[in-house]
Amino acid sequence: MSGSVNKVILIGYLGQDPKIKTSKGGKKWAMMSVATGRQWKDKDSGERMEKTHWHNVVTFHNDTAEMLEAKAKKGSRIYVEGELENRSYHDIEIDKARWVTEVVVSGLFGTNIQVLTSDGIGQGDSRRGGAPDPAGPEDYGSKPKPSSCGARQPAQKHDEDVPF
Repeated sequence: MSGSVNKVILIGYLGQDPKIKTSKGGKKWAMMSVATGRQWKDKDSGERMEKTHWHNVVTFHNDTAEMLEAKAKKGSRIYVEGELENRSYHDIEIDKARWVTEVVVSGLFGTNIQVLTSDGIGQGDSRRGGAPDPAGPEDYGSKPKPSSCGARQPAQKHDEDVPF
């Protein structure tokens, strides 16, 4: 089907340590639950309201699973870029087929998982292997890096006599 897009971007928090599994072929894969949420003020009562959404995330990419095993833990802030997929599985407790919707991070171009530290600088990257710019995966090097206290440094001064 041409002209369609299946893309999910999440920034949230891990609800528990990622579950790292190993396939029969010796490759690692990971499953995790990521919480995102929103807050608003109720118009009638003025009370602050909050709603949390839970997202199942899975990656079958060995390098990404190893990075998560080393750097991600319950409560970690995480950036996820992947695709939605539905799959069925057999629930042995109730002896029935069940369906689940997951964000799948394949490790290919356009999918990515990063563990974000408290100062917003990424750790690990399933596509590039280096520390990403805090501006996001598509914007490497175009914005100044934050200082150790999290404040942005002033932009570099550019020559104003550009001949065009």
